[in-house]
Amino acid sequence: MPRFPLRHALFTGGLLLIGTLLVLVTPALAGHAPDPTDTTRPIPAPQAHPTAAVPPAIVYFTLDPAKDRYAVGDVFTATLEIDNLTDFMGGDFTMSFDPHSFQVLDTDPVRPKIQVMPGNLLPRDASFIVPAPDGQADNTTGQIHFAGTRTVGGAANGSGSLVLIPFQVTRGCGEMTLSVPPVTLVLANTTGESLPIIPGPSGEVILTARQCSFVYLPHLSVAQD
Repeated sequence: MPRFPLRHALFTGGLLLIGTLLVLVTPALAGHAPDPTDTTRPIPAPQAHPTAAVPPAIVYFTLDPAKDRYAVGDVFTATLEIDNLTDFMGGDFTMSFDPHSFQVLDTDPVRPKIQVMPGNLLPRDASFIVPAPDGQADNTTGQIHFAGTRTVGGAANGSGSLVLIPFQVTRGCGEMTLSVPPVTLVLANTTGESLPIIPGPSGEVILTARQCSFVYLPHLSVAQD
C-alpha cells in the first residue's frame, strides 16, 4: 500500500508534464502563426527574393540595299533591328537627318503627311501606332518620330524590327549617322518600365560624301576599338 500513492503520484505527474509539452508544441506543429501581440519573442521578417536582371536588348541598323556608294536618286531602306528582347510591348524612336541630302519616302499615302513603316514587332491589326499630327517624318526639318505599342498577342521576345525608313538620296554632299545614340530609342515592357539597350554589332554607320557627286557608305561591320 505505501508504494501505490507514490507510483500514482509519479504517473499523474508524468501525464501532466506530457500534457504541458503538447500544449506548447502543438501550435507550432500545426503551422499556427505566432501571436503578433506577443512581444516576448521576435517575429522574423519575410525574406525578399531578388528578381533577375533583364539582359539588355541589342539595337542596330541594317540597310537595304547595302552598297559602298549611293548616287543621287538612289533609294535605300534603313531598318532598326532589335535582338535579345525580353517582354517587349512598345517603343519610341526619334532621329534627325540632313533634309538637303536625303528625303523620307511616304509609306502610307492614304494618311496625310509622311509616314514610316512599322516593323514586325508592331504588326498591323495587332498594335497601336501613335498618331503624329505633323506626320512621322518631316522632310523640311529633318526629324523623324515614331512610336507604337502592341495591343494583341502579348509581349514579344527574341528578335525583330521596330521601324523601316525608306530614304532617297537627293544630293551627293551630306551625311547621316545611323546608330543609337545619336538616334534616341526607348523600349518598354508590359509594366511600362524601360528595357535596357546596348548598341549592336553594326556599330556606327555613317552615310557621307567624299565628293559631291555621290554618297559614300562603309560596309556594315563590327566596330573596332
